[in-house]
Amino acid sequence: GWAQEAFKTLALGDQRLNARPVLLTKRLTSKPTDSIPDASWAEPRPQAACRFLSNHAPTGKLPQPHWASSLQRMRGHKGVAFNIQDTTELDFNGLQTLRL
Repeated sequence: GWAQEAFKTLALGDQRLNARPVLLTKRLTSKPTDSIPDASWAEPRPQAACRFLSNHAPTGKLPQPHWASSLQRMRGHKGVAFNIQDTTELDFNGLQTLRL
């Protein structure tokens, strides 16, 4: 899949670590509105996902293979390719609905 392709050149020195971002990416993108613990409840366990994401040694190496894979995919398109990112986050917790 695309997550496997995005991280195919990732080299963290351990196959389990190399596989973790692929699995996490699949889980988190399949449930984008879920929290990390909810989206990763099956495997890896939420604790393993949080440990991995809080460890800068492997996570600092994640962007480069993903960017290279994205550039490769864009090169295959003729014309203009848009690479759009939106990090907007909305939190409506604690707000009540106004009924008119």
